[in-house]
Amino acid sequence: MIDEIVQDIEDCDDPREQFELLIELGDQAESLDDKWKIENFRVQGCTSNVWLVALPDDSSPSGLKFLADSDAHLVRGLVTLVLYLVKDKTAEEIAAYDFESKFEQLGLARHLSSARSNGLKSMADRVRQLSQMPAE
Repeated sequence: MIDEIVQDIEDCDDPREQFELLIELGDQAESLDDKWKIENFRVQGCTSNVWLVALPDDSSPSGLKFLADSDAHLVRGLVTLVLYLVKDKTAEEIAAYDFESKFEQLGLARHLSSARSNGLKSMADRVRQLSQMPAE
């Protein structure tokens, strides 16, 4: 499924169409309970509010299940994309994952404002950071 989503986003030449796909992706994501929408779980460096949580999950190769949400539809799609990119990866694979190249391949850098691009990088950095923390 992620390959299809990534391919659809990559194939979009029209930024509006690409943003619509990202918004749709965010709308399909699992909701984040309000108890996680607190400052401790907010991603720093994002203009919009973005909350990112890593919960223990023995069925995941990383030992973690990532959940996220945002108060902005497009940003919710972006953070959902970040989580799809690391789904089924080990902690080591997540730490080494080249998000920047993937974002470039998808053409996101061309269509996002510098603030949104910085926020996207902050989301990827936070996922890397959380993947290296011991699950509690």
